[in-house]
Amino acid sequence: MTGLVNNKVLFVMPDFYRHAERMGWNRIEDFYNPEQSFKEVIIISMGKNNSQKKIGTLTIINLTIANYHPRISYWMYTFFGVKCNFYNEVIKYSEEFKVNLIVQRYGGIIMHGMPVIIAAKELNLPSVITVQNSYDEDRLYSSGKTRRILRNLLETSIEKYVLLKATKIWIVSDFLNKYVSIYGNYRDKTTTIYNKTVDDFLYEKEKSEDIEVVNKIFSRIDITEQHNLFLSVGRLIPQKNYGKMIEAFQKYLNSGYDGIYIIIGQGVELEKQLKYIEENNLAKNIFIIEKYLNIRQLGILYRRVNALLFCSLSEGQGRVVYEALAFGTPVIGSNCGPIPEMLVHKKNGYLVNPNSVDEITNGLIDLSINKSNWDSGVCIQSAKKFFIDPINKQESEFYKSILN
Repeated sequence: MTGLVNNKVLFVMPDFYRHAERMGWNRIEDFYNPEQSFKEVIIISMGKNNSQKKIGTLTIINLTIANYHPRISYWMYTFFGVKCNFYNEVIKYSEEFKVNLIVQRYGGIIMHGMPVIIAAKELNLPSVITVQNSYDEDRLYSSGKTRRILRNLLETSIEKYVLLKATKIWIVSDFLNKYVSIYGNYRDKTTTIYNKTVDDFLYEKEKSEDIEVVNKIFSRIDITEQHNLFLSVGRLIPQKNYGKMIEAFQKYLNSGYDGIYIIIGQGVELEKQLKYIEENNLAKNIFIIEKYLNIRQLGILYRRVNALLFCSLSEGQGRVVYEALAFGTPVIGSNCGPIPEMLVHKKNGYLVNPNSVDEITNGLIDLSINKSNWDSGVCIQSAKKFFIDPINKQESEFYKSILN
């Protein structure tokens, strides 16, 4: 116990159940109530239906958001003082459960952060905004110049307001100080606490149902002992840079290496990448699996591949990097953004310029011809600072600093 046991907190976040499934429902209460910091944790989850569920000290309130338009809601509140239904719901549950703190736990600072700021203002409560991404960089990948300009103007004004009004700003990598500094000098109220992963599954026996899911994936692929295996996990969107990674893998194959590249994900670039794979006769070597896997299933994949390929152009942290490391798997990652906070070149990963096909290809080659030289123990050791227990201690102290 940390001395906050009489306090209650309300989190606003994207779909709680999707995240819980991703974590295999492992230590969910510990995840959201670190070191039992709070008497009760109320989670407002933006989901597909309205429901309420109790898990120990957690109360999960799932709300549909079909009619919630975050940008319009902000302008209606700012200019006319009109609160949308979702703002009112956050205020209602904050009052009903008599919470002492309101936190945007995951998600974006406009969609999920703005309701937190409004509720905290209305109820005179402290608030925490969690910055999970470099949104100014993300906007660079909006389609159409006019749309990018308009989106930038609209969203930067909202972000500026949210960060200004927040009691504390929680960033998930030191790199994100750069994003926060665009809006002002907030260093005195900004704290870096990395996102975390539950590590219990590392020591568990692989479950038969998870093995079956992975085996179904491999049943589609003609793999021999000569093949080097590479994996990517993440949405197929422009900033994830799949075009360059697939092109680099093609060059790797053309250089005479045998390999299989598995991509786990869905997204707007799916058809584009499938078309490229088909037109370039890569269908026997590159496979896109449109399936959502939990951490145990991903862990089986991580342990089987030479490396994770993660050459993203824009990230806030990059959860799959430390997940792969936790399973002893090195990562070919971008030498920019937050990735170098997790990877040391040729120790637990291979850092590359994400815009250079040649450098990505060189990483694939190195992890093929020198794979026996890579020490899984070094990878695991480097992942430990992202494990739930040390991060929970940091989170608990963070909450104490606000509420005491």
